[in-house]
Amino acid sequence: MSRTLHAVVFGLILFWPLTALGSGSYSYRPSRALGAIDSAKYHHGKQIFTGQAKFDNEASPIPASQQEECLRKLQALLPQRARGSANLSLLAGKLGAGQLEALEYYLNVRYRLRTQPC
Repeated sequence: MSRTLHAVVFGLILFWPLTALGSGSYSYRPSRALGAIDSAKYHHGKQIFTGQAKFDNEASPIPASQQEECLRKLQALLPQRARGSANLSLLAGKLGAGQLEALEYYLNVRYRLRTQPC
């Protein structure tokens, strides 16, 4: 009887800490996998969004009015906190085709927007 009691007490002492929950409100969230992203295109789009990019001097195949419409749609899809930091419609007519594509790519990856290409 004594050995059985000692074994039970030893087992409780050994395994009881494994049942304890940590204090605080931390909950485990696995990291979101972005998958394979085109880092050059992403960073170029980020520079355009933050206003650090230099614009192409070449004529854009997309008219400024059509670019403005596309940029307004993108602006409306942004989360509220991001809308205040950038006014995308000011970029209308300044972006080349590659730059507009990079901006869309950045917004799709960064803010998880699912947009159709302009």
